[in-house]
Order: sequence, then C-alpha cells, then structure tokens
Amino acid sequence: MKKNEITDIEVPIPTEIMVYVYEYVNGKTVRRDQNSINVYVGSKILITVTIGPEEADDSVIMYVNDNNIGVMLDNKTTFDFNRVTTYSLKFASYLNTSLESETITINVLQKPVVQTYDTITEINFTLNNGKPIYGLQKVYNINFKDNTYSSGYLYEDVLPVKKTFSEQEELEFIKGAESSKLLSLEKKYQTSGLVCDGSGWDMVISFKDGSSITSSGYEFIPDIFTLIAPYINELCGEDWLPKN
Repeated sequence: MKKNEITDIEVPIPTEIMVYVYEYVNGKTVRRDQNSINVYVGSKILITVTIGPEEADDSVIMYVNDNNIGVMLDNKTTFDFNRVTTYSLKFASYLNTSLESETITINVLQKPVVQTYDTITEINFTLNNGKPIYGLQKVYNINFKDNTYSSGYLYEDVLPVKKTFSEQEELEFIKGAESSKLLSLEKKYQTSGLVCDGSGWDMVISFKDGSSITSSGYEFIPDIFTLIAPYINELCGEDWLPKN
C-alpha cells in the first residue's frame, strides 16, 4: 500500500499487468496469445490491458517502438494497419512505474496475392479498332460477382447489360479459361513492324484479393485468344475477341 499524494489516502499497489490481443476476423474478435504476431495490411486488432489487484484502480501507459504514447483510454485501444511495418508494444502501470508488460511485436505483412481461375471476379476488355477519338473504343465486361455480361462504348458511364449467365455457365467458362491458360497472357504484345493507325486492345483480369493482371496488344493477337474465343462466345452469346 502507498499513499496518494493528493488525497493522502493509502491505495493498493498494482502487482500484475496482463495484455490481451484480439484480431478482428470476419466481424468477430479472435484471441492472439503470441508475443510475436503476424497480421496483414488491412487488418485491425484490439488490445485490452488489465492491472491487478482489481482494487488498485490503476491506469495504463502505452509505449510504441519505445515512445511514450500516453495513458490508454479505458485501458484498451485499437490499431488499423495500412502499410507494411513492425510495431513493438509495451504497457506499464501508472502507479507502479516498475511494473511493465512483456514486449509484444506485431509484424504487418503484405497480404499474399492469390490469382487463380476460381478467384476471378471480372474481365474487362477494350478494343480501339484504329479509332483515335477517345470514347469510341468498344468495351466488353464480364462480371462474375453479378453474373452479367455488358458491352458498349468507353464514353458510356454505365455499360448496358447484354446477358445474365448462370453459375453453371460461369463454371464452364472458368474451366475453359484454365484450359486456354488465360492467366498466362503476357503484359504486352506488339508486332515487330512499324504500323500507324493500327488496332489495339487492353484486357484487365481482376481477382477477389483486389489484385489484377493487365495485358495489351497492338496489331498482335496471341494464340490464347483463339483458344478461349469459343468459351467467351458460349458465355456472352457473342465472340468479341479480335482474330488474326
């Protein structure tokens, strides 16, 4: 026991400090017990600190990378991680300055890219057909989240939906995309000769994790287009890929 310097009343001395780390996963909190924790960019954690005995009525001082951040509000705090970095966290008693928690290391890692055929969410294809005027390029969109195929012109804010396809049709297309090795498209294709006012195209394939693959061509049609064309025709009801 020691006396409070202001009230001159004896108060219990804190003797233990306990730190609890929780990660938000799908809207729920999951306890993380390790002193070294790996999370991904975009993650969020909750930290609560308890000081005993309960009647000590103490506050908690938080240190981040050995910097005193100040007293924690209600002895809890949250962290949102938006970049790759490492945090070193420590918590101490306000009344008993010698009472500290063990150091907790949080390693914020880049979320691994998952680009597989069954995680494709959208395919966007732009064809200019030698039209230099911006907005006149044709645009084709396959959206696997809404199960829709849309097409129109680049100047249109919203492309008109031309067809809604079933889950089975989507599955057949994904199988065809895999057999055609669609994800093996190179970043850029171009004819070796000098061509002016030729035709070009751009394709963007998006995935569930937010990543994408981009490919473009100028007066060059890759063999993959020939292989996947029947599957696009089956899914969309029309074949819009350029041909050799």
